[in-house]
Amino acid sequence: MTMNKRAVLQYALLVVCTSAFGHPVSAQQERLHPAAIGQIVDEVLLRVLPPSERLSRVTIAKRKLSFDHERTAAAFGYPGASISVSDLRLRSAVGPGSRTMLSDCDQMRRQQCSLLGWRAYVWIEPVSVTKSQAVVRAHVSWTDRDPKTFEERVPPKTRGFLVGMVRQLELTRLPNGNWKFVKEGPAAAGG
Repeated sequence: MTMNKRAVLQYALLVVCTSAFGHPVSAQQERLHPAAIGQIVDEVLLRVLPPSERLSRVTIAKRKLSFDHERTAAAFGYPGASISVSDLRLRSAVGPGSRTMLSDCDQMRRQQCSLLGWRAYVWIEPVSVTKSQAVVRAHVSWTDRDPKTFEERVPPKTRGFLVGMVRQLELTRLPNGNWKFVKEGPAAAGG
């Protein structure tokens, strides 16, 4: 086989794989009841962001979580404000969040990142959802600042740079209808 034919075949295989696996949500998405989405969010937050977890040396318990329920709901097929955060029936301790919290942040430490402050911003995205299995990604962003400046309930005075991570998790639906964590998949982090 010549080099050109091999390159064409490799490119064709890449196109086929990208088409088949690049956007699995549209092909495999099951629309869930808001309370089921809330169960998935609770399981993910328990695994990825328990209160003792440290993000840039400051625990989640001290940072607090800002959960973007509108972005999460839209990813699960409920666009706009069609469901409220109370519809999710979350057990996790989260405050309100939106992507605008990141608007005055960057990775170069040029901005104050005051809208996010010490909090961690999180939203959940489904990769594939069926009646019995779900694969989701947790998107988390926070600022890395000098930990010596942390004062609970006091806005940060130092600039920080935006850091983030994405963690993929697989869940299964139990016979009683509740969602349960099964295993963690690929993860990515960056700053």
